[in-house]
Amino acid sequence: MPEYGSSGVWEFVEGDWGMWRHTMARYGRLGLSSDLASKFRDWIDSYSHDYPCTEPDCQSFNGVGLSLAYELYQHLGKNNYVEYRGVTPTGELEEPIDISSL
Repeated sequence: MPEYGSSGVWEFVEGDWGMWRHTMARYGRLGLSSDLASKFRDWIDSYSHDYPCTEPDCQSFNGVGLSLAYELYQHLGKNNYVEYRGVTPTGELEEPIDISSL
């Protein structure tokens, strides 16, 4: 999820956080390579510059996001849960996609 000037990677948190179930993850803490971190930054920049998107643009944006989620899943290992939630032209989040099921 690229919103709020984020890293694009969010972690689920334990405990009672009210309406929030996640926190932004830092690339260094996840041990991302500079190449993968750069891909996330470029993806976030495209969101910042091109949003709101039209339907074809959102499909392309979501395709890149889904690919990044898969790269993240491969990096973290199969014992971790990674999901991707695409964005619609109206700014709504799509239903999550469990990357391990792909």
